[in-house]
Amino acid sequence: MMAADDNRIPEARDALEKVLQKDAKSSTALRQIGELELNAANYAKAADFLTRARQLWPDDATVSLNQGKALQKTGDLAGARDALEASLKQQPAQLPARLLLGDVYLALSDAKAAEDQFEASLLLQPNSLEGQIGIAKAQTKKESSAGNLIKGKIAFMSPEQASGEPLDARSDLFSVGTMLYVMITRRHPFDAPTDYETLMLVKSGDFTPPETARPGLNPELYRVIRKAMAKAPGDRYQTAEEMLVDVEQVMRLAFRPVGQTELQRWLADLSSKDGVPPLTREGAPEPSPTTVGPLRGGDGQESGLMLNLDDAVEIRSRDRPPPPPPTEVMARPPQFVDYVAVMDDFFADIDRRAV
Repeated sequence: MMAADDNRIPEARDALEKVLQKDAKSSTALRQIGELELNAANYAKAADFLTRARQLWPDDATVSLNQGKALQKTGDLAGARDALEASLKQQPAQLPARLLLGDVYLALSDAKAAEDQFEASLLLQPNSLEGQIGIAKAQTKKESSAGNLIKGKIAFMSPEQASGEPLDARSDLFSVGTMLYVMITRRHPFDAPTDYETLMLVKSGDFTPPETARPGLNPELYRVIRKAMAKAPGDRYQTAEEMLVDVEQVMRLAFRPVGQTELQRWLADLSSKDGVPPLTREGAPEPSPTTVGPLRGGDGQESGLMLNLDDAVEIRSRDRPPPPPPTEVMARPPQFVDYVAVMDDFFADIDRRAV
């Protein structure tokens, strides 16, 4: 590469641009002018030229490394990560690429991956001061993450929470909408490889509409999810009770009522999963066999039947049948969860917090 203050840089840039005017796919010209722009700190232009050069030279480790440098400077951390990983895949023993990738992982809040890269750099150069400092930064990042001020699952945050803005109950309703989205579509609305990228998606509030993620359901169900997950708090449900009214309406319209037999089967299946027996788990106890002493004055028969009134006698106490066994006391009484009541309490709690 030429030095940034080389007087020949403008002339070289002009010459290379003329080459590109004749052949827009000249890989050599794209690579060289990209490196010139990178040295001149024109990072956006450098990223553009080097990205085009890498499309022509996907296996060139140097092109990928320089592209990663340019993208990191422009703030495209995910693109920089991919370019640097591609460069290291071609040439694993690159100290600059390892150190830069470690910095990129730190910016992406992936302290574990950053620490791995800095440790790998020390294998290449044991006395690398940059590698030692990087490991210290990664360890500090991991320790601070344990007591992160942002509480909860990032993928279930509201846009205002991801932006650090003041929160109210409508933020919780956004999270409820996110849970409904996951339950209905079986995918997360904000899904990315790292916490940083997930946080950026939540902050933008952009997600695949539920009717696109899983088509064919009741339109009113989609409407409830979209309204609960509106980016602006003013466009959402304002109270939990307001949302509950729509949810109950959807339950009546979109979900058919169940019969007693179907409900019984569902409860039995739930009981087997939870390990809690139903109330009707026991039938009547088996009768105990009994014997009756010989009839008085009889003909030697030993029978439990009273043949006639003349032969009927009071059974002696020793010949009485044993008493029935005591009723078994269940070790663990049946436990049933009123899920409707649980949801009502949940929404009521949100309303109380909003007051």
